[in-house]
Amino acid sequence: MISRDLFRDHCATLTERLREDPHGLAVTVVNDGRALLDRFHSDGELPDPHATQLTVALQVLYVRDTAWASISRDNAARRAVQWTRLGTSVPPVFTAPAAFLAGYAHFLAGNLDGALDALYGALTCQPDYRAAHQMVHMLCLKPDGYDMSYVQLPDVEPNARWLDPLVDRLGMFDLIELARTTA
Repeated sequence: MISRDLFRDHCATLTERLREDPHGLAVTVVNDGRALLDRFHSDGELPDPHATQLTVALQVLYVRDTAWASISRDNAARRAVQWTRLGTSVPPVFTAPAAFLAGYAHFLAGNLDGALDALYGALTCQPDYRAAHQMVHMLCLKPDGYDMSYVQLPDVEPNARWLDPLVDRLGMFDLIELARTTA
């Protein structure tokens, strides 16, 4: 399990940078997130500080969708293991994107039970995570699913609005940690 202190420190740094330069932070989070994805996919693991940064960056949909589009039938079994490991090593408030990616990878690898377990794990941690809801619905309607690996995301300039899902998670992390320590 990655230290909660690493997440707390990283979230505090992002919160401070958000006040100073939201656009610059969006560019940094997206660019760093994509670079960390490349390392994660090639190496299979990241040191805890980088895994923390990647997990937080996945809250930005563009970063998550970049990871999603990189999962193919050829690499799905490996990606399922990678995303499952990452998703189970982080605080629940940041788990949903990694669990969603694990679910999709399990599905492409032909493991429908693993896919549904991962997707329900995402929804347990974040009940309003729409991508997981949509994928569960899709798997129930069309169990042979869809392959997203052909999707090419446009090369666009990140903007501060992309940080909205991340900002929601940053605030929740402290609230959940506070509730856990006072319970």
